[in-house]
Amino acid sequence: MNACYSQPDILSLPARVQETGEVELRYVDYGGYDRVKINQLRKIRSDFLSLPFQAAEVLLDNVVPLADEDHFSPQADAAVAEMTKGAVLVAQATDYDSACPMFQLKVHDCIFL
Repeated sequence: MNACYSQPDILSLPARVQETGEVELRYVDYGGYDRVKINQLRKIRSDFLSLPFQAAEVLLDNVVPLADEDHFSPQADAAVAEMTKGAVLVAQATDYDSACPMFQLKVHDCIFL
């Protein structure tokens, strides 16, 4: 993180933290995952703990990694980022997979006056 604060959910188990000195995070305010050194973590002010999370984890319906891969490649991530950068997207819930909602995304063609 570039000298900014966010509210992560720590996903790592204590044994893993001791091995690597890193923790795996899920950012609950804007989404996404990361791995950071434990000495980069700071205690959040208690008044911020009462705020609701701002991000929701969802899956894209009918979008899966290539065969024999369990994650999307950096090239696939970059392609999706480029296609959606600055676009107005419309999300439609289509299904649930293990209690995680699945969505289809469409680029909304709109004109701002």
